[in-house]
Amino acid sequence: MSANNVSLFDKNPVPEKNDSSASTFLVVGLSLAGLALLIAIAILLCWLIVIIRRKYDEAARRKKEMHDAQLSGWAEVIAEIKLFHRQQQQRI
Repeated sequence: MSANNVSLFDKNPVPEKNDSSASTFLVVGLSLAGLALLIAIAILLCWLIVIIRRKYDEAARRKKEMHDAQLSGWAEVIAEIKLFHRQQQQRI
């Protein structure tokens, strides 16, 4: 048997040497790719939060404007009622 071949009966076979620089490069590359993916996902989530918040703020602003318009409408009605009441009081 040659030195490269290992017999099934050998108790301490000598493993072949691995190219550690290639595996290290692969691990570092995959780690950086995963990190880049996580950063991209975080940026997309922040962008989505900003868009949703803008839409919510716009809807809240419109709702407030409608509420203010309703209140001013009621203020006009109350002013007309008070004017009518004063006119009735002056007739009496």
